[in-house]
Amino acid sequence: MSNDNKLVFPTYVGRRRETAVMSVEKTAVIELNVGGVYYSTTQVTLGRYKDSRLPELLTSPDDVSGRGGDSTTTLVTTTDSVGRRFVDRDGQLFRYVLDYARTGSLILPEACW
Repeated sequence: MSNDNKLVFPTYVGRRRETAVMSVEKTAVIELNVGGVYYSTTQVTLGRYKDSRLPELLTSPDDVSGRGGDSTTTLVTTTDSVGRRFVDRDGQLFRYVLDYARTGSLILPEACW
């Protein structure tokens, strides 16, 4: 990694090797504690759907104001004992929300139908 906040790594186009450069800020890992279930994701994933509440997860608990259907509740209320943003929601169901943000496809287990 260079000093200008960029990650440089090899990538391949066909058989030709090229160099890809990504901003460190865009690839920063965000650690979440959602109802006791731990998730790691990126700022890009959480910021992908601007009209959702996911971008709220990028802010600190002190900066979050309520939005969405229930404007009195915030998603990030505090941090846990190791500094992960804590979200008081169902942690096992959140995996489907996060997967949708990553892929753009909603994939649920058959037991949900």
